[in-house]
Formats: sequence, structure tokens, C-alpha cells
Amino acid sequence: MKVEMTAEAAEKAKEILNICMKRPEHVLGIISSGVSIKVAGVNIYTVKEIVESPKKEFEESSATIGLSFTGDLAGIIAVSFPMESAAKLVMAISGENAGTPELDRLRIATLREVGGIVISGIMGSIGNVLDSHMDYTVPSYEKGSIASLLNLGDRMMDSLVLIANVSFTLHDLNVESNILMVLEEEQLKLLLDKIKGILS
Repeated sequence: MKVEMTAEAAEKAKEILNICMKRPEHVLGIISSGVSIKVAGVNIYTVKEIVESPKKEFEESSATIGLSFTGDLAGIIAVSFPMESAAKLVMAISGENAGTPELDRLRIATLREVGGIVISGIMGSIGNVLDSHMDYTVPSYEKGSIASLLNLGDRMMDSLVLIANVSFTLHDLNVESNILMVLEEEQLKLLLDKIKGILS
């Protein structure tokens, strides 16, 4: 039976993820002033549900920075920006405009940096929550829909995906993104139980 995300669990997961955003906010604030990162909501799906979903948010082209990790938890974590949001974020941080010839290369480099900072903040906090060490691969950049990027073969279809809807605010600019964590059911249960214990 799939892990259910009750309203209480969703609020607790959102609370701890917002705590996780404090360090990325601080680091990104050094690069560009006025940065705020807020988690608006958290949901759980199976990979199969996302791959087969008609939802526009899973089908639109996105720029995604992700890595795999092993240890007490093993899975995949990624930060995914719809392409329009990715371009806005890069222009806001770099100060370049849409006509810059090197914008595509700059976008990849900037998103790698931003995604790496956010992922590092989350995984560091999760390591503290679980009191464990995890090993990571080097972050990779991929372009495509969330559904296509998660289409990892039949053996992964029952894996669970925790998706957090995240807003990056830079001065008056708001950029929407998603943080995805792919885990086996028992490992997600372990993580949610630990979160519940900490915040109860």
C-alpha cells in the first residue's frame, strides 16, 4: 500500500523543508540580494502516476538539476524549473538579458550552482535528521519534462516521489520550481516518521 501523505504529514514535511531552505537562502543571498525560498506544498506520487499523468506541470519542458545518493537512504533528488522560470531566474541572478548569445551556457552553469546549493541544504538537513552519512553523485543537468525524466524503467514505477512546490523570490521576481525526491516506500516511511518525531 502506498504511503499516504496526510494533511498533518504534509504540513510537517513542508515545515522541515522550509527550515532546510535557510542555508540555501543565505548562500544565494551572497550571489544576489533579496533572495527568499519558500515551500508552498508537499505531495506524494508513485513514479507511474507521474509518468502517466495528464497534468501540465509534469509534461512541460523543464531544466532539472539532480543527483543520486546512497547510504541509510538511497534514491534521487532533483530541483526542476519550467524553462520560462529557469530563464527568469538566470537573468535575475546574472543580470544578462534574453538576447545574450551565451545565455544557454550561462543558464546551465547558473542552474547547476543554484540547484547544487538547494540540494546540498536539503540533504545536509536530512542527514542530520537521520543522524547518518550519505554519498552523492555529481549533480547533472537535464532538459525535458518531469514525466520523461522519471521514466526510469518498469522496476522504478512503484517508487515514490515526494514533490515540494517551491517559490524563489528575488526582489519582485517570483520563480516557481519543484523539488523531487524519489525513494522506495519503506525509506520514505522512515523519513516521514523521523520528521514527525522531530516536530511533534
